[in-house]
Amino acid sequence: MLSRLRSLFAFQESGLALVIVVFALVLAFGGGSVTLTSMQPDGHGGQTPVKVQANKFLNPQNLAQVAKDTSFIAIMAVGMAVVIISGGIDLSVGA
Repeated sequence: MLSRLRSLFAFQESGLALVIVVFALVLAFGGGSVTLTSMQPDGHGGQTPVKVQANKFLNPQNLAQVAKDTSFIAIMAVGMAVVIISGGIDLSVGA
């Protein structure tokens, strides 16, 4: 078990991955809560608004917004990776 854990942290990027995981946990649990309005059906065929407490970071609206905000950079990164891998072209600023 200990040797497997050591081999996991032997990679150069493991420190960065650990920081990202810790940062995500801090945001998830330390971010607080927000009151959202949700519609629930009542017994008479209508709907009643209900106040619901939700996590600020792990609610669906915030996660969708984060995905939208990061999609542009992710698409560019995938395109640059394909160009670099296929043609051996250096796309760095210094070159």
